Amino acid sequence: MLFFAGTFMACSDLSEADSAMEDAGDKNGPNSGKGTVVFKITDAPFPADMVAEANVTIDWIKLLKSSDDAQEGEEENGEEGGEDSSDVLIQLEEPVTYNLIELRNGQTVDMAEVDVPEGSYREIRLHVIDAGIVLNDGTAYDLKVPSGSSSGLKIKINPAFEVESGSTSEVLFDFDISRSFVMRGNSKNIQGFIFKPVVRAVVHVQTTAGEISGTVTDSEENPVENASLYLLAGEDTITSALSNEAGFYAFIGIPAGDYLLSLNYNDGEYVENVDVSVEAGAVTEKHFVIENEEQEEEEEELLGEISGLVTDTAQAVIQNALISLVLNDDTLTTTQTGEDGLYSLPDIAAGGYVLVCEADGYISQNADVTVQAEDETVQNFELVPEEEEEEEEEDEEE
Repeated sequence: MLFFAGTFMACSDLSEADSAMEDAGDKNGPNSGKGTVVFKITDAPFPADMVAEANVTIDWIKLLKSSDDAQEGEEENGEEGGEDSSDVLIQLEEPVTYNLIELRNGQTVDMAEVDVPEGSYREIRLHVIDAGIVLNDGTAYDLKVPSGSSSGLKIKINPAFEVESGSTSEVLFDFDISRSFVMRGNSKNIQGFIFKPVVRAVVHVQTTAGEISGTVTDSEENPVENASLYLLAGEDTITSALSNEAGFYAFIGIPAGDYLLSLNYNDGEYVENVDVSVEAGAVTEKHFVIENEEQEEEEEELLGEISGLVTDTAQAVIQNALISLVLNDDTLTTTQTGEDGLYSLPDIAAGGYVLVCEADGYISQNADVTVQAEDETVQNFELVPEEEEEEEEEDEEE
């Protein structure tokens, strides 16, 4: 989880071209109508016991105004069709690499502090130029940043937030490491990682958001490390956390409201769900105690298999599609389709799961599957190109 926070103060006339010439840390200049942006980073859950570094390198940030404000700015500048003329480009002094493993449980790091124009902002883009994983044994994986990243990761803000002249605002961005770095294979046989960045935004953190924190211990009050905690609103996973060596966990930048907090320890061996309420500017504490139970000798588990074919709407096979097996929002294992579009997940315990299919340039799909012992479950996917969805979004914006 990466938190990327910004304190915004408005200036009355600053274009993308102007801001690109300024250093992100330069606070000099006229005070009238100007403000400041402070960017921070923190991390969310990840199997830290195996990973020493989960790195992302960022070189610029861009703020996009709402369509009405952007059109007004173009008219004032006498421009036509310059849809990017009112955007604010924040060029960092130099590309900065952040190890998200070091930013756990509410820890943040300032990225930049800048002035921005007054107005209404609907989107922020974060330009990631590199990503990688380093395991504890020194094994390193240089990961491909998804295509289309040249324009920056699109982080929607809904509703758009207002920056007024002379005011100060803060925006917190949560880069969810657990969902952004997808492990191929399993912990006993790591075949690599796939970088699929997931980011959320919280506006006016100090006045609209709160914090959830607590500890995970056993019945003898010993801290429990690497327990997974998930925060859900309805069926949507908002973010997640991983308890540290002291058993401590924390969620920061959580909008006020009611949530379900789910604890999952040792791959589902112990699961507990509780309702929690978050108030703006307040800390909600929730402590978990995992009862110690004597281990019983387990019977030999009967396993099944999931397989299938991935094609597009024209029935052409899709290579390298990512197939993820999910249980209670926890990714158990992954695989990829071959040149023939086929995939297989062997040795899966009998039960119900969610199967997620993702491919670069296509809209992802989910499917509920039930695995039978000593049987093969077939689940095919037909993915729709993203171009169709993007065209629909452009029509709505126009």
